[in-house]
Order: sequence, then structure tokens, then C-alpha cells
Amino acid sequence: MATSTYTPSRNTQDGFEQEPGRILECIAQHAERGERIDSATLQAMRAEASHLADVPASEVFSALDRVLVSDIAGQTILDCLDILAVVLPELEPMGGCPQNTPYHVYDVLGHTAGVIDASPAESISRWAALFHDVGKPRCRRVDAAGRDHFKGHARTGADIARSALVRLGASQDFTEDICRLVYLHEWFPPETDDAVRYAIGELGGRVELYRALLALQVADSHAKAPIATERSDIARRFQVRLARLENGSR
Repeated sequence: MATSTYTPSRNTQDGFEQEPGRILECIAQHAERGERIDSATLQAMRAEASHLADVPASEVFSALDRVLVSDIAGQTILDCLDILAVVLPELEPMGGCPQNTPYHVYDVLGHTAGVIDASPAESISRWAALFHDVGKPRCRRVDAAGRDHFKGHARTGADIARSALVRLGASQDFTEDICRLVYLHEWFPPETDDAVRYAIGELGGRVELYRALLALQVADSHAKAPIATERSDIARRFQVRLARLENGSR
């Protein structure tokens, strides 16, 4: 990731207040350039972030999409959380939400940033990564030993993702695709050809969506503790199995 910064012209606080869409444009431009935003610009944007509520949903969705498919999407979301949370408030509870389990080393948002960056740089994959654990803060329970549990977070996350994407004006098909991926991201069936066929059926017969699910599962494990490799290995074996079935071999 580039460490240099790029300060756009006309980045004054007054300019952001008069044209709040420029805040999102600034964030998207920096992400596309692979450059983090300098502190002065971040401060100016934070001061006027409340005006983002006036930006049309289509403009918000477009800017977020540009950020998500960039090479520094995860870092950008971490750097700009308080700003982006104005238009995507679902992000805020993820920041600082602990994951006290042997399989995690980051809070929910930190883990999510890692999953985004480990996912293919395509809209379907990056939005699914963004929302895959969005249900965890709502589902978090702590046992007597102090260990966190997140039962039901995939279903809850799919519901939250649907609400957010509808609000942002995403297409119905895109919204439903993301929700399916979020809902199924923890699904690891027995490793059989029938399981592959079943999964594709559950995804509307779309092989490309199943590929996106497997890529999400691999990325999810990538951003966990080093011991959490089993599920990544399973997903990779399913990728091999899918390729073999597509080639008509046994």
C-alpha cells in the first residue's frame, strides 16, 4: 500500500459544506490512487460529515463501490469510519466490537477490512465481504469464561445488508446476491459433488455466485488467527472440486 498522500485542491471546510458529495469523491479518489488521506483533509471532512445526509443515495453507492474495489479499501474504511458511518451507519457498531475467540485477532471491523482486501477486487465480492460479519455486534454473547459467541450472525447480517443496500438504491438483484453470500458464508457442508450441486442450486443455479461464495470463505479465513486455516482449506478444496465438475472429469 502506498504511504504517500494526495491533497486535492479546494479541500477547505467551506467547500465540503457547500458540496458534501465532494467528501465522498475525495475518499474515492484517494482509494483509487492507493493513497491515504492526509490528516488536514480528514479533519475538514469530519467537520462537515453530517452534510453527507443530503447526498443522493445513488451517489453514495457509487462512491462506496469505488472505494471497495480499490487496492486499499480496507485501510480506507478504517481511516474514514466516522465519516462513512454517516451514510453507512451499519459500520459503526463493528468498530471496537471484540471477538474474544481463539480464531480471531482483530475486532469485527478490523477483521472485515482484512477480508475485503483479501477478496477479489469485484463489486459482488467486496460488498459481500463488507457485510459478511455486520450481524456480529447485534448477536454477540459472552459466556462465563469470557469467550464471545455470535450465533445467528449470518442470518442477521443478511437482513442488515438488505436494509442498507435498499436504502442505498442498489438493484434488487445485486442486493439479493449480497444477502445470499452473507447468509451462506459460514456454510461448510460435507465435501461431496452433491454439495457443490446443492450450493449452486441454492444460489439460483449461478456458478459464478458460488465461486464468489468460496472466494469469500477463503478471504474470511485469511483475516483470522493463524490457527483458523481449516475452513480456508475446505473452501479451496471445493474450488478444486467445482473446477473438476465444470471440466466434466471425476
